[in-house]
Amino acid sequence: MKTKWLLISCLCLTAIVVCTACRIEYLNIKSGYFLPRHEAAVKNWVIPELDEVLERLDHVFYERRRNSAAAAAFENGTTVTAEITHGAPYSATEQRSLDSMKNLHASHTYLQWWVGSFGIVQYFLAPAALVLAIFCSVSLAGWVSKSTAGLCAFLDAASIVLMLTRNYWYA
Repeated sequence: MKTKWLLISCLCLTAIVVCTACRIEYLNIKSGYFLPRHEAAVKNWVIPELDEVLERLDHVFYERRRNSAAAAAFENGTTVTAEITHGAPYSATEQRSLDSMKNLHASHTYLQWWVGSFGIVQYFLAPAALVLAIFCSVSLAGWVSKSTAGLCAFLDAASIVLMLTRNYWYA
């Protein structure tokens, strides 16, 4: 009876750790591989404010409008007479770019929240699950119990590798 509960607790803890790691990786893929992959990329983990991003994008649109108006005026041999303004009204392409940037920013923010909330818990749960899986693998009798615990140990080790390479601590 004791071995049954030990194996069940090992499976439950491993399931929590693996599901959390998989969820973080799914959100990372959805947000365009935003998580850093090594120590040098940690500086990219900071997400700028949405207003700052939209202001920079608006400035890019302004520069494009100004340059295209100047190029058209140069081709016509005239001077630029139309006033080029910042902000709306945006063309359909510019509006799609703004909407895409808003969605990307929202996915980055959600990923950072998920890593900051649940990714930090991985630093405690994943090593505990690995130790428990190794203990179950060594102490339990029967090849089914040993192979199940060995699989749990492998999955926990993979979750630890993801946790360390993605720098969840910096969230």
